[in-house]
Amino acid sequence: MFASLLLASALWLGHNLSLRYSGTISIPVVAESNIPGHFTTSEYPVVISARCRANGYSMLIGGRRAVRVEIAPEDFHRSEGDYFSISANELSRYTEKIFGPGVSLESFSASSYKFKFGVENNKTVPVLAVNSISLGDEYARVGGIQLQPDSVIVYGDPHTIESVHRINTESLTLSGITSSKHGTLKLVAPKGTRLSESQVHYTLHVTRCVEMKKKVKVDVRNVPDDRTLMVFPSTAEVTFLCPFPMDEDPSGSIRLYIDYEEFVLSLNGRCVARTEELPENILSYEIEPQIFECFETSAE
Repeated sequence: MFASLLLASALWLGHNLSLRYSGTISIPVVAESNIPGHFTTSEYPVVISARCRANGYSMLIGGRRAVRVEIAPEDFHRSEGDYFSISANELSRYTEKIFGPGVSLESFSASSYKFKFGVENNKTVPVLAVNSISLGDEYARVGGIQLQPDSVIVYGDPHTIESVHRINTESLTLSGITSSKHGTLKLVAPKGTRLSESQVHYTLHVTRCVEMKKKVKVDVRNVPDDRTLMVFPSTAEVTFLCPFPMDEDPSGSIRLYIDYEEFVLSLNGRCVARTEELPENILSYEIEPQIFECFETSAE
């Protein structure tokens, strides 16, 4: 008889707990978010209360230990000090993570909730794309590898992050490419640190090109009136690349010169030729020779 009553009670309880009810559920929540300059985990849990519709089993979860909920940093708004608030409207997107599956949110008990994220030692450093790239014949880069973002925040012990001056990507290896490339690269975090980003997006612009060569006279600039600066050799061969097809020949705009002030600062009179600003349709260029011998004399 007792066993029958116990079984009947269990069936009755199971049946009632399976029904859906409307009531208030309160859950302590520890927020996790990648807010720049702050620890990723909130300092203490915040009790989130909401009127929900759920079965009896879900109604019994109130008051359990804190759940950890990852919240997008853009959903937080700085309140004061190290406190960041999230509105009930934005928090509604995390209903299942907070209260569990099968729970329908009716309304939160408050219009917003505040979480405290302590300040963490950090510094911002540039990102360097580690790469080994070769292009197909008659193809050239248009600029360097573009990274987004091109800098990240490094977190860690002050003595550790003090020696970090850049963050490298994983190696990007491409060979014989004939078209522009894009993708993502993982970042390599130095030991004992964490980064604001785990990866960056890269873009490499590649275009078909035409190679041209031109003999160009090497001029001198900023030479005092009472001095003469002679350059040997007096001409250089410039090899430059232009996009294909080439609308016009840009070779007529190329100018090379040696700056007298650089000659004065040189130890042995050997100088590098400079160029004026080149047209946009010149992708890259090489000057041969790279070094010129310069001799100074008095002007007659």
